[in-house]
Amino acid sequence: MYWNGIAVNRAELKSNFMVAAALADRPNVEVNAERQTSFDDFVSVFAAAKSAGLEVSAAGIE
Repeated sequence: MYWNGIAVNRAELKSNFMVAAALADRPNVEVNAERQTSFDDFVSVFAAAKSAGLEVSAAGIE
């Protein structure tokens, strides 16, 4: 997983979502998946961003 091009683990990703959600101008999170990404992993990341209160869009598969 990557956050702005930097590799992160699941805990770091969730922490980044919480920090982003606390900003006055909340960013829209764009989730991209590589072909080998499992559907469950994709949904887990998408759900974590939504549960942090962020707007999320799925950009597609790379």
